Order: sequence, then C-alpha cells, then structure tokens
Amino acid sequence: MEDSRKEKRENDFFSNPNLTDIKRKREKYLVSLRKKKRYQIFMEKRKIITREPNQEFSEGLRLYESLEEQNQKDLTLLGITPEDFGDEGFEKVISTFCSSTDPEVLEASIRILDNFVKGMIETNRAQEYVCELRDDLLEKYAEILQLDGHLRLKYNVLCFVINLTGITAEYTPKFYKKYEETSFTKILCEIITQEIDQVDAKISLKTCKVASVALWVIRHLICDQRIRESFLKNNIFGKLPLGSLECPSETTITEISTSIFQILDTLTLNLDEDYFYSLFEEFLPILTTTIQKICNDNSLTLRDILFSPQNAHPTKSQSEAFLAHKDEEDKESNPSSSQKFYTSTDIDKQVNKNAPEDFAYDLRIVVLKIVTQVTSLSSHFIDLLMGEIPSLPEETIKVIREKDKGISFLGLKLAGDMCMYTGKHEDISLRITKAGLVEELSHVLDTYSDVVDVVKEALWTFSNLCSTSTTTFNEILEHDYAGLLECICKILAKTLEPRIIHEGMHCIKKLVAFRNKTVCDVLVECDINNILKEVIKLPSLAPRTLSLCLESLYILFEISRGVSLAGNDYARKFYEVQGVEVLEDLALKTVSTKNTQLAEKIIEEFFRIPE
Repeated sequence: MEDSRKEKRENDFFSNPNLTDIKRKREKYLVSLRKKKRYQIFMEKRKIITREPNQEFSEGLRLYESLEEQNQKDLTLLGITPEDFGDEGFEKVISTFCSSTDPEVLEASIRILDNFVKGMIETNRAQEYVCELRDDLLEKYAEILQLDGHLRLKYNVLCFVINLTGITAEYTPKFYKKYEETSFTKILCEIITQEIDQVDAKISLKTCKVASVALWVIRHLICDQRIRESFLKNNIFGKLPLGSLECPSETTITEISTSIFQILDTLTLNLDEDYFYSLFEEFLPILTTTIQKICNDNSLTLRDILFSPQNAHPTKSQSEAFLAHKDEEDKESNPSSSQKFYTSTDIDKQVNKNAPEDFAYDLRIVVLKIVTQVTSLSSHFIDLLMGEIPSLPEETIKVIREKDKGISFLGLKLAGDMCMYTGKHEDISLRITKAGLVEELSHVLDTYSDVVDVVKEALWTFSNLCSTSTTTFNEILEHDYAGLLECICKILAKTLEPRIIHEGMHCIKKLVAFRNKTVCDVLVECDINNILKEVIKLPSLAPRTLSLCLESLYILFEISRGVSLAGNDYARKFYEVQGVEVLEDLALKTVSTKNTQLAEKIIEEFFRIPE
C-alpha cells in the first residue's frame, strides 16, 4: 500500500508541467555560479584589482598589481607608489636609472625596464619609451659596462641589450644607427678581453659568463650588414678573446667557444665580395688558432677537427636537431624577427646545456658549417683549404661516409662546392670521383631516401659532378654509376617533392648530354620513359614545373640520340604512348615559356620524328 502511494507521488511530480522550467532555471543558476567562481579564481591568480575607468590612478594601479612580487619590491626601492605607476612612473624609472650610482637601485631599474621590453608589463607607451633609444639610456649602459666589478649588474644590462635588439623589425635599424654613434661596441669588445684575459687561479665562472653574454650581444649586432662590414674593417678577429679559452670550466669553454664560432659563422654569411676577399688571408690561421685554444692542444690542425674528430659520438637526436633547425638558422641570424627574450636564467641554461661529451661534435658541426659557407662563395677559399689540407677531396669522402646525417649533409655540401670548383687545382673533381663519390652518393640516397634536405644535396652534388669535364665523366663510368642511376630513378618515381624532382631531372639532363649509349641504356632499363611521362603530366602553373616539363623532353631527345640505332624508334614509341593530345599540350606549354632557345630545340626535335 505504501509503495503504491510513493509511486503515485513520483508520477505526480514528474508529470508537473512546471518541472522542466524549474530544472532549466536551476541549471542556468549552477552555470552562472561556476562561471563566477572561475572568474574569481582567474582574477585572484592575476592579482588584478579592477577600478572605475574614470579614476586617475586606475591604470597605474592595475599595472602595479599585475607585476611579479620582485618587480613590486623594485618599485618600492625606487620610491614609486602603485598610484603613480603609469607612463609617468615609467619615466621616473628611467630618470632614476640614469642618475643613480647605487648598484642595487640600478639592478632594480634594469629589471623593471627589461620587463617593459619583454611585454610583461602591459603598456605600449612603455615599450615606446625604451625604443626611442634616448642618449641618456645608451650612455648609462656604456657607463655600467665600464665599471670595475659589479658583474651581476653588467650581466643584467647585457641581457637587456640582447632583448632590445629583438623587439621589432622597425626598432632594430634605429638601434644600429644609434649604436654607430656611440662607443658601445668598443666597450663590448673591451669587456670581453678585459674580463677574460685575467686568466689565473682566481678567475670566476661568473666572469666568464659576462663575457659569454657580451659575445651574444655582438652576434646580434653583426647580423646587420653595415655593422658586419664595420667589424671587419676594425679587425674583429683581433678582438675576439682567444686567450679566454684557458679558463678552468669545461661548460664555460664550450659556451664561449661556441659563441666565437657562431660569430665567425655569421661573419661569413652573405658577405659582400670585397669584404669577403679581405677576410681570406687571416681567416684560416685564426680558425686554427681558436681550435687549438679550445682543445688546449697547439698541435691540432684544421684537418684534425674536420676529418679526425676525437670522442665525437653524436646521438640520433643531435643529428636530427641539426637538420630540423637548419632552415631556422636564417631566422636566428636576423634577430629582428625573433621574439625570444633572454634572462640570466636563460643564459645559465645555455651555458650548462652542452655536456662535455657533446663538445667535439658541436665544435665540428660549427666549423664544418663555416667552411661550407665560405667554399660556396668562392673557389679561392678552396685553394686556401687545399693549402692547409692537400688531401681535401679524399677527406671529404670520409665525411660523407659517416653514419650521421648531419655530418654527412655538410660533407655533401663541401663535395658539391668542390665539383663546381674553377681554380688552379683542376683535378679536384676527378680526385673526389676516384675516391668513391659515386658509390657514396648511392649509399646516401639509399639510406636517407626519406630526408628531403640530404637527398636534394646529394642530387645537387651529382649534378655538379656531371657538369665538370669529359675526363671526370669517363671516371664516373669506371664506378657503379648504374647503381646510382637506379637510386635516382627510384626516388623520382615515388616522390612528389618539387625540389627533389628538380634536382633529379637536372642530374639526368646533364648526364645524357654526353650521349653515351651505355648510360642511356641504363636509364631505359630504369624505366625513365614512365618517369618522364609523369613529370610531363604535372600541372604547368608554376614556372619551375614548366621548366621540368621542357627538361623532360630534352632528356627524351638526348636519349633518343644516344641509344644507338634505336633512337628514332624510342622517340616514336614515346609519341605513340602519349598521343596527339599530349603533344598539343606540350606545344602550348612550349609557346608560353620564356626559354625560347629550348622551346625551338624541342619543336625541331618533334619534327625529326618520322611520321
């Protein structure tokens, strides 16, 4: 009986027409409570006190409350209250910084200024104050850097300057212009040499860190072409702290030497030829001297570090990181595009990130990068390298052969430069071919077929090799060229990467230009016909694609000439398979191209096909 009454009450309740409305209101109320609670938590975390917008001190107070606790203490030390901490308060920070001689006050001011620059304090006007590059600020930076001692203060100023050079693209040229009007660079060079040349038992790791950060500043500055030229004119190499590398800490040696090499790296990046040639004679001795200082071995040579590495066992992650970040290095060389901000903690992490066992690998990568950058600019530098390392062609093959794609990539780059060499050592391409370049290229293409940059570099190197001379071509025929062609054709048959197709077609085009029957027979066996057909079918919207299409036809006709008496039959077979529609499409593509010489040649060859 009781159960039936209970069931009736429940039925009455659920049949109540107002229940749905009650439930909806309750849910809406709970949602609003949750939102309110989240908002309160958010506001509490941000420590922002909202005020009415018409209150004069609301902006300054809001900014003050958003600061970190350390910054609030810094403002208190500077005598700035929450109520007056707006743009006027920021002006007071600058004036206090410029007039004070108290290290503690100066450090507090720098921390506040640095937070403005990094956008951690939300006001555009504050950044504008710093970006105006007032003379009083620059003079104060210089004054602090010339102080005796006060390493932490100098350290913070240098970190701040690095952040200044990385704010916006519009700001950087202003900084450079102002920099040229001051003695700022001279002071940076002095702080490097003065602080670190005091090499004795009492030298501190902190002192070395200051010089390390000063080197970072120079790295940022010389990304500007005018400043690079200025540094070269003023013999920047003579100012680099080579003597500093005797300091006792391995991590500090790693950090400072890496900075030095990255400066050399930047100096050799996109140099104007006039300055580049003036750099030649002094570059190699300094490179060798620096290596000897870093490794504390006066008997070391450039060959030792490039081709006989000691304890260099790169991990897979190191090698992958090198290739993964290869494209990002251009961005890094332009600090105006970088929004990475540095603090002393960041620098500490950078200093300590290189374990001693990684040092030989890191050093070798940087030196190889420097060498390949300059060899790509001029054959004259290869002459200098040959003077230092007479066995350079043979040693380069050893680099390509190493089981590390980062090192192998740089070896390919160096080999490609040597194949383009036009200097007094006429037998370089022949020597590197005799040393086994053809076989090594086959191995690289087979091993790293899925790594676009390595494949592209290998194809580019072979393309350069095929452009050298008949003597070198005959030497290629003495090696396993058939295996290499098979690798190239396999890659072309499966890839959709335009850069690889482009370089692969270049290789074949230059190779068939010799019209060697054996080579053409090998290409036919590798089903080059179908590869060419697929390339010709590519959409012709992009100029590069049209160029590939025309190169395909060029290759076709060179093969048709090279395959003995069957030449015309080969071309006719291609015509029969492709049909009239393809020829009409090719005719339209040919007419639209600007390469009239190639277009006329292709049309002429078409008319030579019987029937």
